[in-house]
Amino acid sequence: MTNPLPYAHSTRRNLEYGRVRVDPGNTAFWEGKEFRISREFVVGATPLVFKFDAPVDFILQSQSLTCDIGNIRFRAYRAAQGVESGTFDIIEPIYRQNGIAGTKGLDSIVALTTGGTFTPNEGEVATETIRLRVSNSTSGQTSVSGTLGDERGLPSGVYYLELARIDGNDTATGVFDLKWEERRPDE
Repeated sequence: MTNPLPYAHSTRRNLEYGRVRVDPGNTAFWEGKEFRISREFVVGATPLVFKFDAPVDFILQSQSLTCDIGNIRFRAYRAAQGVESGTFDIIEPIYRQNGIAGTKGLDSIVALTTGGTFTPNEGEVATETIRLRVSNSTSGQTSVSGTLGDERGLPSGVYYLELARIDGNDTATGVFDLKWEERRPDE
């Protein structure tokens, strides 16, 4: 039996028994274009704001928030929705999602910083929101988590990701995870 598929696209050298090779995973993962952060936070009266500056379009793959003390609200805004103040001069470490041999050694071109603040314009509504509240019972306190995991394609630009207490005086502690794919047409 003659098969027009080249060997590189077949699961077997004997093309009579081979099938078309299919990668069920994300090509960007293997190309090294996926990145992530995992940031422990401690938020008191002053919110923690991440400035996510993307010079290219990107696919937001997941946002996850875990809180083990207090309460926390995550809100995302686009730059046009408010005003930045202060200085975003603390560089957040960004990690490759795939660091194995054979993957392109690309570094993220997104700039992710903290240190400043963001004030939404009057009447602006956050584009994303997650709210978490831990039980106040000391003997029954359990970590809670919330995730926004649907992939969304977003245009290049500046985004502000704010972690703030919902209410109360307890300092909120937990972990914020973010994962994205950078769309690089030249790669």
